[in-house]
Amino acid sequence: MDFSDYKFIEEIGDSEKSIVFRCFSKKDNCNVIVKEIRYPDSTMLNELINKYEHLIDLNVEGIVKIYRIERNENSIAIILEDFGGVSMKKLNLVHKLNLLDFIKIAIKLTKILDKLHTNNIIHGDIKPSNIIVNTTTDEVKITDLSYSQILLGASMETDVLPGTLAYMSPEQTGRMNRAIDYRSDFYSLGITFYELLTGQRPFLNEDIIELTYSHIAKIPDPPVNLDSKIPITISDIVMKLLSKNPEDRYQSSYGIRYDLKKCLSMLENDGVITNFKTGQKDLSECLYIPQKIYGRKDEIEEVTKTLNLTYNGSVEVVIISGNAGVGKTSFIHEVLKNAAHKEAFFIEGKFDQLKLNIPYSAIIQAFTLLIKQLLIKNKNEVEEWKNKLLKTFRNNGQYIIDVIPEIEIIVGRQPKAAALGPGELKNVFEMMFLEFIKIFATKEHPLVIFLDDLQNADLASLNLMEMLITENKLQYLALISSCRKDEVSEGHPLTNLIKKINNNGLFVKNIALSPLDFCDINNMVSDIFFCDNEVSKPFSELIFRKTNGNVFFAKEFIKRNYQERSVWFDTEKGKWLWDKEKINKLIISDNVIDLLDYRLNKLPQKLRDILSIASYVGSTFDINLLAKIMNLSDKDIMNSISKAVLEGLILPITRPDNFNKNWLSNNPSLFRFYHDKIQEACQLMISSKDMPSTHLTIGYSILNNTLPEQIEEKIFEIVTHLSKGINLITNSCDKLQLAKLILIAGKKAKVSTAYSQAAEFLTLATKLLSNDLWETEHKLMFLIYKELTECEFLADNHKKAKELTDFIFTKVKSNFEYGEMYITYLTLFSVTGRFEEGIKIGKKGTKQFGIDVDITEQQMPIKIEEELKQIKKSLEIERL
Repeated sequence: MDFSDYKFIEEIGDSEKSIVFRCFSKKDNCNVIVKEIRYPDSTMLNELINKYEHLIDLNVEGIVKIYRIERNENSIAIILEDFGGVSMKKLNLVHKLNLLDFIKIAIKLTKILDKLHTNNIIHGDIKPSNIIVNTTTDEVKITDLSYSQILLGASMETDVLPGTLAYMSPEQTGRMNRAIDYRSDFYSLGITFYELLTGQRPFLNEDIIELTYSHIAKIPDPPVNLDSKIPITISDIVMKLLSKNPEDRYQSSYGIRYDLKKCLSMLENDGVITNFKTGQKDLSECLYIPQKIYGRKDEIEEVTKTLNLTYNGSVEVVIISGNAGVGKTSFIHEVLKNAAHKEAFFIEGKFDQLKLNIPYSAIIQAFTLLIKQLLIKNKNEVEEWKNKLLKTFRNNGQYIIDVIPEIEIIVGRQPKAAALGPGELKNVFEMMFLEFIKIFATKEHPLVIFLDDLQNADLASLNLMEMLITENKLQYLALISSCRKDEVSEGHPLTNLIKKINNNGLFVKNIALSPLDFCDINNMVSDIFFCDNEVSKPFSELIFRKTNGNVFFAKEFIKRNYQERSVWFDTEKGKWLWDKEKINKLIISDNVIDLLDYRLNKLPQKLRDILSIASYVGSTFDINLLAKIMNLSDKDIMNSISKAVLEGLILPITRPDNFNKNWLSNNPSLFRFYHDKIQEACQLMISSKDMPSTHLTIGYSILNNTLPEQIEEKIFEIVTHLSKGINLITNSCDKLQLAKLILIAGKKAKVSTAYSQAAEFLTLATKLLSNDLWETEHKLMFLIYKELTECEFLADNHKKAKELTDFIFTKVKSNFEYGEMYITYLTLFSVTGRFEEGIKIGKKGTKQFGIDVDITEQQMPIKIEEELKQIKKSLEIERL
């Protein structure tokens, strides 16, 4: 940095990531702290600048003020307020504070966090080195917002929130499958208190995996066990902050401060802190719905036992069924959290109701998450995984990369996949995917895959699941799925899959979730309103009667009453109250969609329009895409949807698009609907007659804003939307363009062996194009019909394939085209061993084009390869 405007006073901090100086600033005419960021890459540099620019205007008492950012080509320096303080780590105050000073500092820290959270910011990195104390004035401040996150609503859904692992909350590690909110800072505060009191952190592991596992699953010794001089109540306060479940921690800064002030009063007046029950005044004035699971004890135990079998080497399959809103997804997340294995991989994907014909959509999501989990490891570990993958792939890695492109980030560009016959391709793909799974499903790293909404799964995904489940070479694998039982009929593909698995001698555990009973609903209500079960009982009876124990419906009912002021927090009495008569008079439909519709109608029209379009994009959507679809700026979209986040309708998803482990951002672009029912309610805001044009607009927006070289990457999404508005496409050029796009989608689905979906795409193309195009667009028509013929055959629709072949033979115009069909059928029928049929179809065209084909069924296995080579050679000569 150029320090010409600063006079160096002293170095006050030096770490791997930054170096910190105290300087006199000529510009400010006062002392300042200069924090220079070391060796950031260009991406991190820009993201840090973006973050701090947003924080410059932040004026929170107790947070070290950010003056400005200064940069040169390769680094940046953050210029900060200097109030004469030094970090608690530097002062070496750990285990050296007397109890009175500790409590006073603890109260100040809690008050600062309260103000920060009031400004909707999670600090993300509370630790002694970020707590600054002026020993002369006793002033305490918190610094370093490098890992902070803006909290747009009740929580920030994130794959992992960067911070310091030794002080991280369980949910912040990215291994808990749950959203992060302000209570994450309370856990870090608890570790800081623990260290200040005892001289050590609760978990001393140096190993990353062990330390992460300790945060998630291990209960530390209470501070009083390490130092008997620490009062039991102080120890209880710390242990409450260190609860694994955010719902079991303090729920408000006020609650922590109240208990600490009570301890301070006892110590100053009586010289001793007597025991009392902590958390009695831990009340939140805002309605907060807990994420914890109520009831389900037996079901949780059953799935936990199943996971333990997986950890011991078996392959286990569990399907959680139940009606919409019963809490299937939350239940599975709770099980995975409670059954934590310190080195297991937990990954998940969701089958979207709008993407029924997109092959492997949820499986791709799940393994993309797995790749992200690998990429946040240290450099040596990433290199180890790269070597494992390359050793398994040999020269066949491209078959897997074609389906899960993110793998290329680890292994680099792979050799082009060898051209294989369709039947051979299926065998190689399945073999490679099996070997790919085996890399991760090991004794050291069991693999748990959760696939949500299995009732929406495509046929290719179900077939792949069947292959994995019935393959006896696999171990240490659990496949857990959820499905809506009212949407799975006797003839549903999922029902057929279960039958096949059971017929193979394997057992699918089907756990049906019923609505909650009254006792569970009452426990939930008492937690929400911070009261005893007897007090909450009358309100719970009303809720239970109205919702029949459906969890999602019950929560929406409570929110509606809160909006109607039938439930409110009385600040004078310090408790929640409700008006039973007003609740009774409130007329609410038994349909949760109607209840949601009421909430949506309260929103501004612009926001309703945005949410309705978003609901047709998918369960997850990108505001950058929405801005292009609606011809608005990103800022317009963000400003509008922030209200929807605060209403709990959608959640921001913070994730590194470039998979950089140093990723930081204040501006998430990805969001998801909080629940499928909310997405469905938003879809109903668009009339059925406008649905096709909505999909068409979305499809063309994606297409027009995608670079040509990236079209194939997004082809399924583009074609899915455009096909839903196909009847509105009347222009012949537009039809031709869509047919070409469908051909790309069909070929991509075929390469990934999703033959049924490929056939569906290509059939759509044949319906789109008129028969006279055989003259003007002959090559395109031939390619579409040829690909369709192969896919129908490979999808076991042999009769349909035969009809298509007969039709193509009436349209082919050259020996080259005939030869292509002949090669296709010799290959297809030889794979199935039905040589005679292949020869028969082949000979049908020989007379027309004068090609002499004379191979008997007995000669086929020997001559097939030689014959195919000869035909290909002849065709190449003709092409030249």
